[in-house]
Amino acid sequence: MIHLIYGEDVVSAEEALAEVSRASGPEDLRDINHTTFLAEDLTPPQLAAAVFTIPFMTDTRVVVVRGLLTTFERNVRASRGTRSDRRDPLGPWADTMDELSSIPPTTNLTFVDGALSRSNPMLRKLAPQSEAREFPLPRERDMPGWIMARANTLGIALEPRASATLAEAIGRQPRLIDAELRKLALYADGRSIREEDVREMVAYVREANIFQAVDAVIDGKTGVALRLISRIMDDGSPAAYVLTMLGRQVRLLLIAKDMSARGASNDEIGKRLRLSGWVLNKTLQQERRMTQEYLEYFHGRLVETDLTLKTKPIAEQLAIEMLVADLTMR
Repeated sequence: MIHLIYGEDVVSAEEALAEVSRASGPEDLRDINHTTFLAEDLTPPQLAAAVFTIPFMTDTRVVVVRGLLTTFERNVRASRGTRSDRRDPLGPWADTMDELSSIPPTTNLTFVDGALSRSNPMLRKLAPQSEAREFPLPRERDMPGWIMARANTLGIALEPRASATLAEAIGRQPRLIDAELRKLALYADGRSIREEDVREMVAYVREANIFQAVDAVIDGKTGVALRLISRIMDDGSPAAYVLTMLGRQVRLLLIAKDMSARGASNDEIGKRLRLSGWVLNKTLQQERRMTQEYLEYFHGRLVETDLTLKTKPIAEQLAIEMLVADLTMR
C-alpha cells in the first residue's frame, strides 16, 4: 500500500508515520523491515528494489521516502515552461511511478513531505492509488485553537489565555509549540497550565513582548509601550536587558531596511539576520513601517540611555520611561 503524508503540521505528520511503522509487525523485527530514504540520496532503481523486497519473518515491510515530492515541486517551479517539463513532468521517475501500481501487499510505501501544491505532478500521479493524509496548519488567528487541540491530544490541561499567549509568542511553529507544551506540563506538575506559567517558562514570550513594545512605540502608544516594558522588567529583567533587546531589534531593522533598499529578497534577508518564520515576518513588517531616519534616531537614543544609566544616579524605571516617551512622541 502507498501512503502520502504531507503538510506544514509536521508534528501530526510524524505521528501518522509512527502509526504506519507500528503496523509493520513485532518491535524486535521492525528495524530489519524498515527502510528510510532521503530524496537527495535516492534513485528510481533503489526505490523499486526496496519496494519489491519481501519482508523478513513478518507480514509487512515499511519503506519511507522523505522529501521526494517536495524536491520535485521545487524543480517544477524552477523550470516551469521548458520543453522537457511539457513532455514528461515526472522525468526519470515516470517508469518507477508506473511500477508502483503493482506494489506488493506486503509493502507499506510511505512518502513524507511538507506543504505541497495541488499541481505537484508527483502528487497528482500518486494520489489516486494512495491513502493520502494532509496535515495543514491553521492561519495565525486560529493557532490558539490548534494549540488547545494539541494539548488535549497530549493529555495536558491548558487554559485558553495560556494558549493564546503561546500562539502570539511562537506563531506557526508546530515542533516548537509541541516541545514547549511538554516542558510546561512538567513545570505545572499535573495542574492546568496558566498564562503566567507561559510567561515565566517560554523565552519566546519575552521576545514577543519586545516586538509588541516596538510596535507600540511606532504607533505612538506611550501607555501600551510602557506597560509592555514594565511587564518585562516586573518578570525580573533589568533595564539593561530591555535596552539590549530593543537595540538588537533596531539593528536587525536597520540591516533589513538596507538590504530591502538594495533589492534583496525576504529569504536573503532572513539568512543574513538568521531569522525565519514568524520572527522574520514580524521584523520585515516593522521594517516597512519605519524610516531610516527614525531607526537611526531610535538607535542613538538607546545608546544615550545606556550611557545615562551607567554614568548618572538615575532610577532604571525612570530612564526607560523617559526613553519610551521620547520615542513615541516622535
